[in-house]
Amino acid sequence: MEDRPINHYIKDLFKHSAVYGIGDIGSKFLNLLLIPIHTHYLTIYEYSVFSLFILFYSFALTFYLLGVNAGFIRHFLDKEYKKDEVFSSAFFSILVYNIILSILVIIFSGVLSKVFFNSPEYSKILHYGAVILMLESLSTLALLIYRASNNPSGFIRAVLVRISVILVSNLLFLSVFKMGLYGAILGNLAGSASLLLILSLEIRKFLNFSFSLNLLKKMFRYGIPTVPAVISLTLLIMIDQYFLKAFGFINKVGIYAVGYKMGMALSIIITGFRLAWFPFIFQVSDKKDAPEIFSTIFNYFNLLLMFFYLIISIYIPIFFKYIFSEGYYESINLIPIIALGYIFYGYYENFMVGVYIKDKTNYVALVITASALLNIVLNIILIPIYNIYGAAIATVVSYIFLAALGYAISQRFYRINYDFINISKTLAAGSIIIYWNFHTSIFGSFNIFIKIVLPFLYFFILYLAKFFKKEDIEMIKGLWRNLLSLEKK
Repeated sequence: MEDRPINHYIKDLFKHSAVYGIGDIGSKFLNLLLIPIHTHYLTIYEYSVFSLFILFYSFALTFYLLGVNAGFIRHFLDKEYKKDEVFSSAFFSILVYNIILSILVIIFSGVLSKVFFNSPEYSKILHYGAVILMLESLSTLALLIYRASNNPSGFIRAVLVRISVILVSNLLFLSVFKMGLYGAILGNLAGSASLLLILSLEIRKFLNFSFSLNLLKKMFRYGIPTVPAVISLTLLIMIDQYFLKAFGFINKVGIYAVGYKMGMALSIIITGFRLAWFPFIFQVSDKKDAPEIFSTIFNYFNLLLMFFYLIISIYIPIFFKYIFSEGYYESINLIPIIALGYIFYGYYENFMVGVYIKDKTNYVALVITASALLNIVLNIILIPIYNIYGAAIATVVSYIFLAALGYAISQRFYRINYDFINISKTLAAGSIIIYWNFHTSIFGSFNIFIKIVLPFLYFFILYLAKFFKKEDIEMIKGLWRNLLSLEKK
């Protein structure tokens, strides 16, 4: 690989983030769009039950896939194996296994309903959930074909169809047919069915009756070790809602879920970055100045992460009361707390470079599991005292721990000298802006205008603090020119 300047790699990384992040970003954006729809047509209690249903779905999907998705992509790209045999073996095994699992979910739906919703009356939504899980797990394999074949347009097209169907069907079932909670569940079912339907064209290209038990075993052996990490990550993100229910705050689950999802909007930026980050790491890792490249990228990722944190924490509360009913106003207080946690989740994604370069990926599960266990302990301690605020604080502390532990372990294998002076400048500048945001009432009628301007003052503060170097400013100008040229095309 020829030597190229650091700025080239930064531009390349952010370009791929924009392209390959659209699918996952679209799904996360859909969740944001659905929040005002669901909270308008569902009662707070119904939305709480719906949020717990999403917890059930997220947790169960890991068991429906059992890591085969990871094993599939690994062997699908291996030239040693026939692509149709790899796909067919994975698809048929998942199909049979999912049918059995879905039957079990339906049989024990009454018990599961008590566990997740404190009542057996919601067992029917778990019947729908069993079907959704099967459709989604099969679609996951098909979507991976697009990723493996470097076909982002097909991937994006399929995801956009799913998003459109979910959005339209939710509006139809909730606003026209007034189906309440079941309308929200059926909206998800319609989206899952439409996704598998459009993917059937791609599935037909690779699906035949070839089946290799030996190949299937290899896929399972490769993928199953990833399952504990996925389960732990799900627990880290969502277990707080279950503990709110368990400690008698089930009515607060919906309020907490709204604030969490709004704060979690920062993960859209992190997701787009992460999709390009992993291949980029291995593209650059053999260069002499790779540690410097990674450090510089983190500086700018951190810069943008804090900016979008300010956008979310300041702008969303401005419009919140125009969109949501009074019963959800308490969610506003949670947004900056949860978003702060996701800043440190973004740090974690960057800090784990050494673990991936040195092939020490077993530490990923260790770091996430340790953070998930801390989150569980903190939820048990804090929720009975502070209810939803205890859950939010537990989230922030757990993500800080996740980033710190990830940094400590990764540095053992691959040393990167991060510019912590510049990192502290972004955190300090962001803190100043947030402080001003909470004191804008002194400006009276100019309050809204000041709030709109505040996030952009962040860059001015960093400029005064000499965060930017001359070559950095030139790079930013170049990135801006590239964005303008893409729009013209």
